[in-house]
Amino acid sequence: MIRNERKWTYELIVEKIPPFKWLPRHFDVLAQLIIMAIVGTIINIIFRLSATVLFYGLLVIFVVILWSAIAIYYGPALRKLHPPINSIEKTTFEKYRQQMFDSKIILTIGLLIFGGGIFYFLTPNFGLNSFSGWLDGNLNPVLLIFVFILWWDAAYRAGLGLYTSSLTFFKSIQLYNAAKLRGPLEYMPMVNIRTFIKVSLANQLFGTVALLLLPIFKDDRLLLSVTIGYFILVIMLGTLAIGVVDAIPKLPPHVLKLLRNSDFAYVGTVVPFKFTHVTPVIYVFDGRSLYFATSKKSQKLKDLEKNTKIAFLVDHRDPNESYNNQALLIHGRGKVYNFIETLIQGIRMLRARHLFTKKYPRYMSAYKKKDKEVPLAWKTKPFISRKLVRVDPDRMVYWHGVKMIDISAAL
Repeated sequence: MIRNERKWTYELIVEKIPPFKWLPRHFDVLAQLIIMAIVGTIINIIFRLSATVLFYGLLVIFVVILWSAIAIYYGPALRKLHPPINSIEKTTFEKYRQQMFDSKIILTIGLLIFGGGIFYFLTPNFGLNSFSGWLDGNLNPVLLIFVFILWWDAAYRAGLGLYTSSLTFFKSIQLYNAAKLRGPLEYMPMVNIRTFIKVSLANQLFGTVALLLLPIFKDDRLLLSVTIGYFILVIMLGTLAIGVVDAIPKLPPHVLKLLRNSDFAYVGTVVPFKFTHVTPVIYVFDGRSLYFATSKKSQKLKDLEKNTKIAFLVDHRDPNESYNNQALLIHGRGKVYNFIETLIQGIRMLRARHLFTKKYPRYMSAYKKKDKEVPLAWKTKPFISRKLVRVDPDRMVYWHGVKMIDISAAL
């Protein structure tokens, strides 16, 4: 684990200012919401503003607090990233963590948004009419100070969401390219992939929360367009980042090659209170899970319906040089698909079928031609004679000659 603790500027402030520093972390955001709502209500009463103005103010406060909650809760996840084995990927991750908490860049983006907003709000030919309308025409300097403080909070956090979304997207591309340069047994811990996806989803929340401001900006076309544009941009960056990261190979190149090129595997199941049952199968691998089809009357299907634990062995033997022998042992869970589940996950099932057709064209065509000759249990008809089984790995051990490596962290 990388021990260098880097934090948002916002986190550092909250940890040092009472009463927040006295409260458990999960109460910090709630306390801020309550305090800011009370202050906003008092200001509304002092300056005799309407209920509509109070609603707008509380809505902005609520948006600011939600953005704060997003930032403060996915920050710790970034600090727990595990360094990948590959040196290029490791450097990319370390730079990602450092840049993610770069207060200077975040502050600069926040200031640009803040300054642009002030210019727009106070310029007669631009947004002054809208701004004045939000405050019932009351432009008292003291009131403006409170309003601009709230605007700064919103601008800073909006900038944070935009920055983290952009950085995560560009880093996902760098990681995808770095993965192409892995050594034979190098891989990225799956926890890092999951963290990247969680961060991207959190970034998308930044954009979604911004939509709560639309009732305030409904009569201002420019601000309405900017808010919707912010939402679309952040959602798009998050979606692209998830897509790119999800396409990164999770396993070492040697293991991927073995899984994709081997024609047969051996499946081990547990016969209740009797013995283990091992049978050869043909299979496909979609980058995450393995699939094989089995007869509805098979022993392994009966076993899996009672105990989902499964062992899956793939090997490749070199008759000329035993040192080149390879094997991969997978311990995991077997998922037997019924008719309803197949319909629900139709796209995934169609992909699995496509992989079977692509990997075993002669096998699939031969069974179709001899459909009337083979027993019903051997026919390739889904649900009538056979069922699809998905194997989700929990642990993987790989052998190559005399080398053995546990690659479970890649799962």
